[in-house]
Amino acid sequence: MLKPILTLLFGGFLLGSVHAQTTFAEVILTHFNQTLFTPTGSVTLDDRDIDLHFRIDTDTDAVGGFDLDVSGLRNGERTVTTYYYTMTVSIRGVPYTGPRTLYCTPVAFESQCFEPNGFEQAFAMLTTGGGDPRQHNPFIDVIGEERSLFVSTDVPMQRQESGQVSASVSTSDESNVTVGTFQLRVYLNAFAAPVPEVSTRVSLLAGIALLATALTWRRRRALRAVSCS
Repeated sequence: MLKPILTLLFGGFLLGSVHAQTTFAEVILTHFNQTLFTPTGSVTLDDRDIDLHFRIDTDTDAVGGFDLDVSGLRNGERTVTTYYYTMTVSIRGVPYTGPRTLYCTPVAFESQCFEPNGFEQAFAMLTTGGGDPRQHNPFIDVIGEERSLFVSTDVPMQRQESGQVSASVSTSDESNVTVGTFQLRVYLNAFAAPVPEVSTRVSLLAGIALLATALTWRRRRALRAVSCS
């Protein structure tokens, strides 16, 4: 009788260790570099470490980021702005049955959509170079990049990627007073099942441990009674 109890107790602690891995999506920007390229050469405009965090830990989605100004760019010149990033997605691998049924990145004409398909998922995307077409300077040509990471499975899993994402901005404006903006955007989504209450799990394990102790004591008492008779 004791062996099944101990097996159940070990299984409970193993379940607790599985749930110790959390479900989240995260993007961290760690370094920034901007270089100006001209017909006669190149010059570094800015190069420094940064610490920008974008993260979600619940059943939700989020959009973060910022706009970068472009000014003083002459015809025939271009700037390349590069961000160094670390992207992480993690899931516990447990079933997910809602309430959300669909997530789509809010990018016009380039949206990516995901369904939970019965178990947890986490998704992160980092893009550069976009901009509001209503405010876009027609003399600015922006070429951006995109990085994304996705995990979806019925077992605990975490994926991480580090790298660079850049945006190249050039102009054909002859007036040499080019101004405008381009975007860096972070899209995060997690289909995350509710986390069991810690107090409930601890109470369950404590009760099983108490039961195992009581059964062990009762068995020893019975053996002593047999030996004495």
